[in-house]
Amino acid sequence: MNKLFWANLNRLHRDKSFLFGCILMAGMSIYFPILYYVEQGEKANPNNYFWNFNLVIGVIAAVCCSMYLGTEYSDRTMRNKLIAGHTRKDIYLSNLIIGTLACFFAVAVYIAAESLVGIPLNGNVRMDPWELAVRFLVSGLMILAYVSIFTMISMLNQNKASGAVANILLFFALLVLAFVVKARLTEPEFLTNDYILNELGEMTQKEPMPNPRYLQGTARAVYEFLYDFLPTGQMIQMCSQVFIWWQRMALCNVGITAVTTGIGMYLFGKKDIR
Repeated sequence: MNKLFWANLNRLHRDKSFLFGCILMAGMSIYFPILYYVEQGEKANPNNYFWNFNLVIGVIAAVCCSMYLGTEYSDRTMRNKLIAGHTRKDIYLSNLIIGTLACFFAVAVYIAAESLVGIPLNGNVRMDPWELAVRFLVSGLMILAYVSIFTMISMLNQNKASGAVANILLFFALLVLAFVVKARLTEPEFLTNDYILNELGEMTQKEPMPNPRYLQGTARAVYEFLYDFLPTGQMIQMCSQVFIWWQRMALCNVGITAVTTGIGMYLFGKKDIR
């Protein structure tokens, strides 16, 4: 598998989708520190934007996996690898590894550029080392989960365009689902915004009324688990600094990676490659 890995790595630096992802990350890492500095001055807190690479890493993973692997099919590189005697398992795993490294490198570009611009303007991230390590761990596992999902779809789809569309649509579907789940979880327990005119002609607030949309018990536990399970839900929590069940997030990412990789390798092993 070493030969496959180095061949993939040699081709990666020429991949336009990968280069675009790195440029996008660099642009974001410069834009956010300047924006916060202009708006808040010395009060700007880098914690509010440092983790924003999570906002777009899912899209970058979706595009890079589909375009890179789609090119392998269109250029018949995939077929040539099989003819050369490489096993399907090695081909699949090498592509999964290279996709993960591509996303990690894009994040490294973001952090490097943010450090060059953000630290002189707003200072360093204000977190203790343990919290910083935990956030990086969950972010890394979240990226691995993204890549494993999009690699599975791309490896099973020989058409580059349809693979890209499928990956991007799936990402945004998961994003919408995460926002729907978040909206339900943030419903207030009581409704207290209505005002009435009392007998003295004064505006008074109504007595708080139970909100029928407020989740309780098992339903709330299910929604909280789904919010932590979805990579897009983790993304929202990372960027909003609401970060509670990091252990559950990490385990969910490991589970997603294991299941999608197992399914992908099994189906790819039976796929007829033209």
